Amino acid sequence: MRGIVDRIEGNYAICEIDSPRQQMRQIPVSMFDGMPADGDIIEIGEDIVTIYREETASKKTEMRSLFDRLKKK
Repeated sequence: MRGIVDRIEGNYAICEIDSPRQQMRQIPVSMFDGMPADGDIIEIGEDIVTIYREETASKKTEMRSLFDRLKKK
């Protein structure tokens, strides 16, 4: 199951999960394979949550570019 980290609250990452109904889930930070950050793209496994750092960076660059193009209009 994939998702994105919305924010960190204490020892939990609040994540938006990709599903038919966009749902929010609290996931303990201790389940991540590193320290999560806002906007990280993740894969939720049975015992661990994997952070896709390269995919996250690529998506942020794409969004920044789109925002810059919209500002110029």
